[in-house]
Amino acid sequence: MSYNAVHGVPSWLRHLRFDAVLLHTTYLCMRWNIWFDRWRRHSDWIAELDCPKLAFPQDEYWHAETLDGWLDDLGASVVCTVLGDDHRDALYPTLSRKAAFHEILTGYIDNDSAERMRPQLAPTSTRPNDIVYRARNLPYWLGSHGQLKHRIGEEVLRRAPAHDLTCDVSTKLHETVLGDAWLDFLGSGKATVGAESGASSLDRRGELQATVDELLAEEPDLTFEEVDARLPHGWDDYRFFAVSPRHLEAVVTKTAQILVEGWYSGVLEPERHYVPIARDFSNLDEALERARDGNLLAEMAERAYEDVYLSGRHSSEQLTTTVEQILEEHVGSGRSAATPAFRAAAGLAEAQAEVERLAVAPVANTFRTGREGFREVLAGSRLLLRDSHARQLLADYAGSTETREHVAPRVALADLLCLGAMRRGRFSVEADLDESRHRLVLRSRPASGDGHVALSRNELDRLLTTGAWEFAWDHSEVARNVSVPLAAGTSLELPLTAGRRPLSTLDWLSRRHPGHVAAALASILDGR
Repeated sequence: MSYNAVHGVPSWLRHLRFDAVLLHTTYLCMRWNIWFDRWRRHSDWIAELDCPKLAFPQDEYWHAETLDGWLDDLGASVVCTVLGDDHRDALYPTLSRKAAFHEILTGYIDNDSAERMRPQLAPTSTRPNDIVYRARNLPYWLGSHGQLKHRIGEEVLRRAPAHDLTCDVSTKLHETVLGDAWLDFLGSGKATVGAESGASSLDRRGELQATVDELLAEEPDLTFEEVDARLPHGWDDYRFFAVSPRHLEAVVTKTAQILVEGWYSGVLEPERHYVPIARDFSNLDEALERARDGNLLAEMAERAYEDVYLSGRHSSEQLTTTVEQILEEHVGSGRSAATPAFRAAAGLAEAQAEVERLAVAPVANTFRTGREGFREVLAGSRLLLRDSHARQLLADYAGSTETREHVAPRVALADLLCLGAMRRGRFSVEADLDESRHRLVLRSRPASGDGHVALSRNELDRLLTTGAWEFAWDHSEVARNVSVPLAAGTSLELPLTAGRRPLSTLDWLSRRHPGHVAAALASILDGR
């Protein structure tokens, strides 16, 4: 029986007889949710169950002490970790002395997907791109290793022309490739680049993230190196690295890999399965020159395909076998079969989870945000009644799974309120347009008049159909907040960060509905 516990685990489930409980990473990642302390009480009863509890955490370096203490409280007896035993004491000071540890991978190959791809795999020589890659700019608090993941893409993009290589490389969040299209994207390249997953920092209870966020709130333009200099010595010296699912996806698409040299959980070997490069990119030009050799790339991709995929050692079936072996060891062979009552309980739990997702959670989240949350909803309701552009963008947001996956509802509401404030404000807004980077920054000026830069609806339509764009609002020349009307002469003060405030809702909606985004922006920039 599986249960989606994002809204808490109903305590009536304790009356069922469990042979074991598996705590998945999607459950355990609630530890960094802002409501974790309140939420976790709904599942504290798991500690009372008299059966083995198997934990499958990932991102173990983030809120590590919270995870260690929580699993200890729940009585976890087995931890299936993606990191080696040399990290055990740092990550699990309590459980390292109590629980059994088994090493697994961050992901496994889905054989069905791999077999579906097999007939579509083009020979290396006929693929349109020499190098393909996607990554995003990760937060500074993940350390230099987090920065490495986007810097390698930027460096390849900068150096590739000198080697006459064709690239489809981007580090822009709104140019992320999702779902089934990701394997097709990988299959369009002769090679991809990358580094191990993970971080070079240890954030025990979220205090590192909070410190970095405070620094950037005061000085948004700080570089990683400047932030590094203000943090305690040694904060960036950890090596919590592992193979990533994207490395396995490159294997099944027969896309050669050019990777920062590392352990890769023992799955990938340098020179056999990938072209190695140094962490400081000192030999990147040499690697890019090797990428011009189509035969070398094809041979390396074929070896990886045979060793990693066809061997079956890293398939989802292997994970199933591993879990069964762990259960045999800790539960025994006398596991009970599912009874009718158990199957009925599973159906009831699924129905309850759906009700909570659709009805209870939205109301509960509004209550959790307190008085300000109610005021934001009121301000949003007023905006939607009066602003047709906001209504259209909200409808687009509700209908776009892709946008909702990347932009939280409260963030989307704040973005719409910002657009409404720009349209209504007693200040002018001009466009700072960087066509080469596909970036449009809306800049507030204290008063309308000379210097106002307008963009027509036709011009915006043209721009937004040329590819993915990135949007932001810089209101810092006017104020650090903006007033949003509520009712009866009252208003909501919406705080704004210094410098550019991302408008991530527009980043994603402009990909699917460029005309609607263009109409909303034109009403601001041409004064209508």
